[in-house]
Amino acid sequence: SKIWSPSMIVEKRRASDDDITFTFAIITGSSYSSVLSFGLVTLSMRLQYKIRCTFDFSKFPLDVQRGCGPTFRMFTEDINLTVFGILSKQPVVPPSVNPPEFNLLNFRTEIGVETISATIDHYDYTVNISRSTMSALFDLERIPYYWLVFTLIPVVLLWIVSYVGFYIDPLQAAARASLGSISILSLVTLNAAVMQSLPHISYPTTLSIYILCTMGLCALHLVMYGIVNYAMRQTKVLRQEECQTQPQAAFLQTDDCADHDVSDHGKVDSGVSPTVSSATTGKAPSTVRAFVDNFRVTLVKPLYQQMPWRNARIMEFCIGLDQYSRWLAPLAFAIVSGVVWGVSS
Repeated sequence: SKIWSPSMIVEKRRASDDDITFTFAIITGSSYSSVLSFGLVTLSMRLQYKIRCTFDFSKFPLDVQRGCGPTFRMFTEDINLTVFGILSKQPVVPPSVNPPEFNLLNFRTEIGVETISATIDHYDYTVNISRSTMSALFDLERIPYYWLVFTLIPVVLLWIVSYVGFYIDPLQAAARASLGSISILSLVTLNAAVMQSLPHISYPTTLSIYILCTMGLCALHLVMYGIVNYAMRQTKVLRQEECQTQPQAAFLQTDDCADHDVSDHGKVDSGVSPTVSSATTGKAPSTVRAFVDNFRVTLVKPLYQQMPWRNARIMEFCIGLDQYSRWLAPLAFAIVSGVVWGVSS
C-alpha cells in the first residue's frame, strides 16, 4: 500500500545539486515510515539543504547573526492530522568544522502552527489555512581577530601619528601638515578597503563609524595647527604695528621693534590699503574717491580693528591651543572610542 505525504515547502533555500529534498528522499527510499497500533503514522527522513541567511552588519565586526536556518512549512486541511515532530534529542547536528570567520552557536529547533486567512473578494469568502512549521535554527558569531589586527590597530596607530604633531614646533609647517595629511589619507584608504570587503549596504557599520570619527579627529588636529600657525604670524604683525606707534627713541625700542622688517614680506596687515596723495599725482581727487576714502577710514577700518584676529589676547590664547591639545586630544579619542564600541557591544 501507499502512504500519503503532505505538501511541504522550505524557506530560505538555495537550490543546489547536493540537496536531499523531501521528494528525493521519498523516491530514493532514504526515508522510512512506521505505523503505530493507535493509528499514528510517522515519516522520518534526513534532509540536506543549502540555505540563505539574512545578515545585519550594523555592529560589524562584533555582529552576531541570529536565527539562521531553514523553515519547513507543511500544508494540510486538518492541522490535527499532520504535524511536524522531533524524534531525536539532537535534531540539528552541528558541523564538525566551523567557518573560518564565524562560530556556530545555539543550535535549536522551533515547532509551531500558523494560520493564514485569505479573503476571496469575488465571493466575499474567507479561507483559513493552517500549516505546521518547524525551524532548524542556529546563530553565527563573527570572530573579530582579523579586523582587530589589520584594521583597528592601524587606525589607532594612525591617530597616534597625527597626535605626535602637537609636540613639533608650530613653525615647522611641512612636518606638521605632513603628519596630519598622511594620517587622513591612510584612514580614507583603510575605510574604502573595509567597505569593499562588505556587500553594498545603505547603513553605516560600527567599524566605519569608528574610522570616520578617527578621521575627523585627525582633521581637527590639522585645523588646530592652522589656527596656531596663523595666530603666531598675526601676533608678530600686531607687535610690528605696535612698534610703529611707539616713539622712536632708542631707549623705548624693544627686541621685537629692533627686528622689525620693513620689506615687502613684513608689511603690516592693517586692513586698509594705502592711498595715493593728490600732490604726488598732480591730480585733484574726485568726489567718488573722496567718499570711498572717507567710508574706509570711518567705517571699514574701525570695524576691521574689532575682528578677533586683531586682538592680541585672543591670538595669544590661540597659540596656546597646542599645549591644551596635548591632553584634550587623547581625552577626546578615548571618549569617542568608548562611545562607539560601547554602543556596539
